Amino acid sequence: MLAILIYVLILWGIIALAWLVAWWLKRRGAAMSGQFTNIVLFVGFLFGFLLTTLQVFATNHYSEARSQAESEPTSLVTMYDDLGVFPARVRTTGHRVIICYMWSVAEGDWKSQEREESQESPDTVVWGDRLRNFRNTLPQDSPSTPQVGSDLSTADSTRQQLLFLARPQIPAILWAIVFVSGGLLIFLQVGDSQAQRKIIRRTVLSAVTVLMTVEVASLAILDRPFSPIARIQPSAMTNAIALLEAGRPGGPTQHDCGLSETTSSYRVRIHADSPPAMAGGSPWRPVTTVRWSRL
Repeated sequence: MLAILIYVLILWGIIALAWLVAWWLKRRGAAMSGQFTNIVLFVGFLFGFLLTTLQVFATNHYSEARSQAESEPTSLVTMYDDLGVFPARVRTTGHRVIICYMWSVAEGDWKSQEREESQESPDTVVWGDRLRNFRNTLPQDSPSTPQVGSDLSTADSTRQQLLFLARPQIPAILWAIVFVSGGLLIFLQVGDSQAQRKIIRRTVLSAVTVLMTVEVASLAILDRPFSPIARIQPSAMTNAIALLEAGRPGGPTQHDCGLSETTSSYRVRIHADSPPAMAGGSPWRPVTTVRWSRL
């Protein structure tokens, strides 16, 4: 949020500086009205083309991050199911490690992504190591062991890709070009419109300023997929945990995994001591979303 505000303030500062320079030249008697009409059109076209290109780039960045976030639980759920052929002791241990790893991603790593960090959170590192160690203890002669290893490799790759996508992708040099081009456009527009009526000049300048502000703010937001304004939530991961818990009750909770129950939203299953379901129906009630907040 702070980075987005900084970009907007930089833009406003450059616009104000360009307007002051044009006003100062006018006070010194430099006649500029009507001299820059063609240049204004040319610079405006280039500026619009640059913003459009960056908007497409930032939108693709945001869409890719959202797609990766939605597909990340797939390999983990597949790994969870692949453990069904192993003995009960091995299967129970693996299920616990997978669920705890998923909780650590939804709780710890998501906060790291919101902070634009490229490293996994300590909890995710711990449970990721335990998951890899568990994979190494599986019997090598089992036909399901290679599939579990493949699922784990896919999950690791997706996690690293999401951490990479959490960081801004628009280079600083392009931001500098946007700000300089915007200031130049404002300077030329103010200088070229001196012969127009004051109300027209102010209206045009205000409209261009608002348009530039919206464009720059939207670029900064889309380039940060996990920023507070357009944040991608870990709903796919928490929904996958709820699905696994509904199919096999008794799985570990966040507390069991050593994590605090502060995830923005997660699913809670209905235990067996709840009122029974209707005859012929499932003994499980619809999953309920619970929100937690720190005291």
